[in-house]
Formats: sequence, structure tokens, C-alpha cells
Amino acid sequence: MQMLPFQENAVLGTNGLVETFKKLWQTGGHNLDITFKSPTGSGKTFMVSNFVRELQNDPAFNDDVAFVWITFSDDLAMQSRDKFYDYFFPNIGRSLLTIADFSEGILHKDDILFLNWQKLVAKDAKKRLLRRPDEVELQKEQGFYFEDVAENTKKEGREIVMIIDESHKNVTASAYRDVITPLNPRIILNVSATPEKIPTISDVQNLRAGYVEVKRSDVVAAGLIKEQIISQTEEDLKNIEGEDLDFALLRLAKEKRESLAEQWTRLGQNINPLVLIQLPNDDSKLKDQGVETKEELVTRFLTENCEVPANKIAKWFDNKKENLEHITDVDSPIDFMLFKYAAGTGWDCPRAHVIVMFREIESPTFKTQTLGRILRNPVPKVDLTAFPELREGFLYTNYRKNEISDIPDTVENKPKTEVTNLAPHLFGGFATQEATHNVIQELKTSMLDELVANSSDKPISDIAPKIEAALQEAVKQIAPEIFPVQGNTVASPQTEYNLFGEADSQATKNQKTEQIVETATRNVKAILKEHFGEGVANKATEIVAEATRDFAETLVQKQPSSFIVDPLLKSDFISRADYGDIGKASSFQSSFVKSMNNYFGITENAYNNPFAQEGVLEKFGIDMSQRLSTEVLANATFAGTNDLGKNVEHEMSDNEVEKNFMNACYNILEEQTEPDAKYGNIARSWGPFKEALRQWFERYSMTNIDNVGRYKIFLKDLFKNSASIFRKAITQALKEYRPIRDAFVADRRKQEMQEALPFKVKTSYAYSSDFVDYKPIMKSMLQPFKLKAEYPGRDNEIAFIEFLEKLPTVEWWFKQNDDGKDFYALKYFNTTENRERLFYPDWIVKFVDGRIGIFDTKSGFTAANPEGRAEALSKKLRDLNEEAVKRDGREKFVGGLCVRENKLWYCNSAEKYRYKDEKGNLAEGWKLMQG
Repeated sequence: MQMLPFQENAVLGTNGLVETFKKLWQTGGHNLDITFKSPTGSGKTFMVSNFVRELQNDPAFNDDVAFVWITFSDDLAMQSRDKFYDYFFPNIGRSLLTIADFSEGILHKDDILFLNWQKLVAKDAKKRLLRRPDEVELQKEQGFYFEDVAENTKKEGREIVMIIDESHKNVTASAYRDVITPLNPRIILNVSATPEKIPTISDVQNLRAGYVEVKRSDVVAAGLIKEQIISQTEEDLKNIEGEDLDFALLRLAKEKRESLAEQWTRLGQNINPLVLIQLPNDDSKLKDQGVETKEELVTRFLTENCEVPANKIAKWFDNKKENLEHITDVDSPIDFMLFKYAAGTGWDCPRAHVIVMFREIESPTFKTQTLGRILRNPVPKVDLTAFPELREGFLYTNYRKNEISDIPDTVENKPKTEVTNLAPHLFGGFATQEATHNVIQELKTSMLDELVANSSDKPISDIAPKIEAALQEAVKQIAPEIFPVQGNTVASPQTEYNLFGEADSQATKNQKTEQIVETATRNVKAILKEHFGEGVANKATEIVAEATRDFAETLVQKQPSSFIVDPLLKSDFISRADYGDIGKASSFQSSFVKSMNNYFGITENAYNNPFAQEGVLEKFGIDMSQRLSTEVLANATFAGTNDLGKNVEHEMSDNEVEKNFMNACYNILEEQTEPDAKYGNIARSWGPFKEALRQWFERYSMTNIDNVGRYKIFLKDLFKNSASIFRKAITQALKEYRPIRDAFVADRRKQEMQEALPFKVKTSYAYSSDFVDYKPIMKSMLQPFKLKAEYPGRDNEIAFIEFLEKLPTVEWWFKQNDDGKDFYALKYFNTTENRERLFYPDWIVKFVDGRIGIFDTKSGFTAANPEGRAEALSKKLRDLNEEAVKRDGREKFVGGLCVRENKLWYCNSAEKYRYKDEKGNLAEGWKLMQG
């Protein structure tokens, strides 16, 4: 491919990349920056590729150099590598490497290594797959890490030149520490359309840095990008007055697309213009609020009002991708594409010509870089002089001028959840215990009389250990890999194949399940025959088989399940009334309507009577006109002049009115400051409050007005902020309901005697990506064990983990999260908040002698003032042990609050908790932990 004149000048000109590079190289310095600023669509990758190739082929520059080219995703790394290959095939003449080539362990002269930056600097250690762990025991036996490649390359005396694509996104403090410092490059080429840091004239003149810029006007003149992007005009907005704004913007975009398509046809080009429609990211919340989402609204308008076939509408979301195949082709039949963040930096679709951007309600920020998606020109070498609109991009939006911000158009994905599982040896053990319990219970339920009549000198519960051993033996015989030795790995069984030679793993699992059921049934029958006789054993065959089937399927099929740790260990709960929310919806709605009527002087006979309440709200200064205008951007131009235009008043669309109403209901509750009007659990309170407000509108205050009209009147008053009449009335209504709610809570506490459920451990747990794998742990119930990367008290908890790991008396331990129904909780009275709360002790520990420990680690202030948790845990342990003595004849539960002093761990389970005495030493009640 031949470079265009402006590209050739940027690479080979007097002050181009090659000459700038050589001047800095001759200084002999390291970590010298060259900033290469070039507009989106100018061919940055093409120019940088030519720069590298010119250096490699320059006879005057024969230094021993290797190149590291870094992007911010795997796709872009491969895209850059593939483009380099395409540009210069078949005369590549050097190695184009990826992470798969780390096996070489070194970069040779002229090698180019293409890397994803995130694989090197990700916060999540599990994602830093290319980095060498500090712990020797974690390092792989074969292969090389990034650090190995850097060190081996430098040992050869070879210099490194680093190229950072989209440098405004990537160069952070951690990047310098983790990537740039190990490489110690001579030159760093920072490539960006919007570089964050531009060197000073002094730095450039004194060869401390370099700067090369491609002017936008040169790129436009070459036909690569459009001259500018223009928004809807003030005249456009006047012409759509009275039309729903959302629908009007879509209609304008559709009409513009059709006009552009006609112009391309007249020009003799087979190009189908694409309309991009960016939906707000907070759109998904609307489904729970009963409001039509923007995705639903846009799809409905295009298919029903505009008669656009569904197969001409593409969707690009994280969890939904439709009609995207060949969408970047200039003649693709797709006319519209809906997206949120997916079509970001690096996406190249030159036929994209029009963009509709809908604002977010909660955090509206217009991202100008998103406009880069419609900047490229699909036919650079075609003269467009006669068709000026083809040299422009078009924006239709309900954003305001003051919401425009030059920030990146891509955001980090939401934290992904990762799964950690119950350790295999514990999985098998728990499953066997549960199956034993089920077998015995089924036999007691179905055959109690026969068991009693044929009993020798022991009840069936006494032979539970034998049944458990029989079940476990059946599994070991059929599928020994299910019961691995702790800490060891067992080779997976050989995969079976069907008649066609294909792997048939499900058939294998089904076969093993049946074999375990058959063997377990036979083993248990033998035990029953020994203790109760052949008649009882034969009659129990079907019962045992059915009871062991779930056991076999759980183990072999790896079905998600949960297991009781000990029937006595039951998780406390707090009823819904105790969560600090509004409480009973019907009681609140009745009280709210009554309070609002009293405030505005509306009588009961106004119920559904449009005439009885006429004029009542006006007397309080409420504007009853059903119009609500909003400011909308107009007359703006981007990319060329960046004239941000002006705001024009326009009636808010119905969909935006509904969204704003829903959001306002949430915010009103959240903004309450008076104690009697403030309800802590907004998520639970929001629904009943919204419905109460709607009922009052519909039945008493605005009976003869539709919902959108009511919302407009309500919002218009709220927008007055402190002068709002509705705000004052609502605060009063919330305060008047407080005694009713408190009485309801008190009554509910007396009446609700629901028994707490036994605490169960699950076979798998999901954690967000801010949890990272902690170094190999042998005794953790969950494998791999995950711990938050950063949080207060982390070092203290790591010290406790190391303590538990070294105790020979510990069989396993389970680290709890601090909320959620999946974790063990006990109720306590919080002495700071003066109310009952739930407490999630940090650790559940199983000892080899059968004891169960419940521990909570503290340090510093939390140890000095545990706010009632210590006493609650002490009482819980006493209650549990009383039940254990009745059941087992011995105490089984230990635990308490734990602190680390002088590198030793102490535990306190005293009835009256005290941290330290007057001399600063641990007070009475603390005992040294020794297992």
C-alpha cells in the first residue's frame, strides 16, 4: 500500500517520525517519549507500521533493536499484527509475535511483539497471565513470563522500542512500574488522537522528547474522514414541535439516512449508510420500574411506525448480539445499529454516517469521542465536491450543551463474576453425610415398624457410620476421582466414545450414576441384612435405591447443591419489617394518601371525582399546565470547528418524563434528612412509595389527567428544589407514617416466630472480579480461595489464614462474606445504632475432632468497640453447646472474637467482653489459641 502525501510526511518528513526517532536515539538516553498525535481515521496504524518498517530497512540505522507494540485489548493486538502483515505481505522480513511466542523466551533483532496491555497491568492477578508471580512456588515449570522475555532480551544487549496505541488510555503509574520499567525501552512512541500530555517546545528542542502531529485538515483533504459532524438545528427542533422528542429524533435520523443513501446512488456508489443509535446505560433499570426501555421504544418505532424489517436492525450489547455479520461492509443491508458501549474505540465501520445519542438520566455526560464512529469516509478517493452532505456526519440527540465532555467513549466492563468451588474431598464427604441422613430418614418414614420389630440391640441411627462408609466405598469403586486425597490431584477417567468415535461424556456420566446407585444399594442392603434380617433388607431395596440416586447424580453430574454443616448451626434472620424500609405497602399507601389529602385540604368525597378536587392544587401554587420543557442541544458542529451551539427549549418526550418520574421517586426518599422521614432501605421502600403517589394522583388530586400529564406537573414542581410544594407535603406524609410503621414492626416481631434454617455450604460461590485468587491454600473449604484485593483489615485476616493453615487440628475453614443469605448470620443488638442487626462472623472452622469453631477477627478500633457482636457470639456459643450436650452428650462449638498480639492469636468468648485493661494489656477472658 502506498502512503498518502500527509502520511509520508508524518513518517519520512523533516520532522517526521523517523527523523525524530533518530535524533532522540543518538542521545543514548532511555524512556524517551515521542508523542504522535493523529486524528481518528487518519491511518495511525498504517503510519506507525511504515515507521517501523522504514527503521528496519534503513541502512543508516542498523542497531540491534526489537519492538513491543501494546494495545488495550487482545482483539486490537491481533488487529494491529494482522494489519502489519497485510500492509507489507509478502515482504515482511521479520517475526510478528504474540503471547503464544513467549515460549521463545527472548525477542530477536527486528522482532515485533504485539501485546494486550491489560494482560500485564490488570488489577486482578488471575488476569495477569503473562506476569511472573513473586512466589517461586507459583511459577510454572515450563514456559516464560513477560519479565523473562524482557530480561533475556536485555542480556543479549538488545534495545527495545515501545509503541503504545491509544496511549491516552493506557499509560498509568502501574503501567510504568509493571511494564515500562522492566523493559527499560530506549524510545516510547505514544500514539493517540487525543494525547493526555504533549511535550513542551523546550523538551523537543533539547531532545528530551519528540512530537509529531498530523493536521486534521490534511486528513480531510485526503478524503479519509468527514469535514465535520453537525447536530440537529434550531430549525429542526421548531419543525418537530408538538411531536414526541424521542420519536422525532429517530424520524430525523431515518430521513437523513434515506437522503444520504439516495445521494450515494446518484454518485454511482453502492453504499448503504448506517445509523448508529446509542442507548443510555441506565436503560436496563427501567424494566423493574414498569417503563418502556429505550431499546423497546426504538425497536417499536422503527418496526411499527417506520416499517423497518427486524432483519435490518442490528443490536450490539454485552448479552445480546443480533444481525452483526458483515455489518461493516459498505453494502451491508443493515440500516440501524443499537448499542451502548460496544461500538467504541477500535471499531471501524466507514459507512456509519448518522448517530442518535440518548442521554442518561442519572449521570448524563455526552461523550464526544463516540462521534468518531461516524467520522470515516467509506470511499476516500471519490470526489464528493458535488455532494457536501456526504462529507459530513449527522448527530441527533436529547443531550444539552452543558453535558458535553471530551472523555473516552469506552468504559470498563462491569465486574465479571468468577466461580470458586467446594474442595473435591469435602464435596464428596458432605454429599455422603447427607445421603446417609436421607437413607436413614426414608427407612424410618417407610419401614419404622419393621425396623423396630426386627431390631437387634441397636436403632438404625447407630449404624449410620457403616452406611456412610458403604456409600463412600461405592463411589470409590466406580469413580475414584470423586474422592481425591486432600491436596492431591487425581487423573480424570478415560473418556468413553460412542459408535461414531465421538466423545460421549454425558453418556459416561449417566452410566456411572447408575453403577453407583446399584453398588450403593447392594452395599447398604448387606448392612441392613446383618442388623435387621433379609426380609427387611429386601423390602428396603427400592427405598435405598431412590435415596441414593440424588447422591450419585450430585457427585457424578456435579450438580449445584448445598450441604448442612451441622443441624444445630442455624442462621438467624431479621424479618422484612426490621430492614429499615417502609414496611407493609398497604398500610403505607393508606397513611400516605390520608396525609397528602390533609396537607392539601382534599376531602374523602373527592375519590375519583374530577370536580371535587378541581383547583385545590392551584391554591398552593402548583402549576397545572401539562407541559414540561427541557433544554436540547442545537446548531453544534464537531471535529472541525467544535462549536458547541446552544440549548433550545423543547417539550420533554413521554418516555423521558416517565424515566424522570421514576428516578425522582427514588431520589426523594434518598434525600430525606429528618429522622422520622428517613427510611434506610430505599430499594425496598421505592416501590410502595411510587405506587402510593400514583394512587393519590389518580384518585384524589389529578383524576382527570393522564399519567404523563401528572408526572409533568409533579416534576415541574420538584425542579423548584427547596421551593417545591410536593417535597414539603411528602416529607410530612413520611413523618406521619413513622408511628404506624414502628408499631407494625413491633407487632411483627412478637408474632413472627419462624424458625431459623440450618446453615448450608454451597458447592460453588460467585465472586466479583475485585476478589482475587490468594496463594494455594490447603484447608480452605473453597478452591481456589478468593480474597478481596484491597480492603481494611486484609493483612490481619491473611495472618489468621496462615495461622489456621498451620494448625494440625484444623480440618477445613470457610471465610465468610459480610452479608447475604449464603453465609452464616447471628442476630445482635448494635450498641451504636441501638437496633437489632445481623452479624456475619468471619470464619467457620471444622476441627478434626468434630468441633465447629465460629470466629471473628478484629484489630484496633473494631477490637476495642465491636458494638455488641462479642456478647452476641458468646451467647450463641453457649446456646449451641446446650443443644449439643442434649444431642451428643458433649459440647461441640468453640469460638469468639480473635485478636493478634505479639504475633500470637488470642480468643475471647466471655459473657462480658473487654479488650484491654488500664495498663494496655489484654483484659481477662482472652485465651491463647492453640487449636
